Amino acid sequence: MTNNKQQTAVEQFLNAIKDQILLSKEHLEMIESYADQCKEIEKEKLEDAWVEGFKNWNPSKTFEDYYNKTYGGGEQ
Repeated sequence: MTNNKQQTAVEQFLNAIKDQILLSKEHLEMIESYADQCKEIEKEKLEDAWVEGFKNWNPSKTFEDYYNKTYGGGEQ
């Protein structure tokens, strides 16, 4: 049996940090704790998007429309 689990963006970022930066045990634990919090937020946002997709299905709207409305089009 194969594992087809995909990594979230937070998991990919955490792995990149761990591979590129030498961290003390304390710093690594702090970053991993913060990453766990971020993964939970990410999961909640994915769930909200999933539910909204079912409630407000409109085939004339695109993902770009949703993203721009929800996140402001990537502006920081």
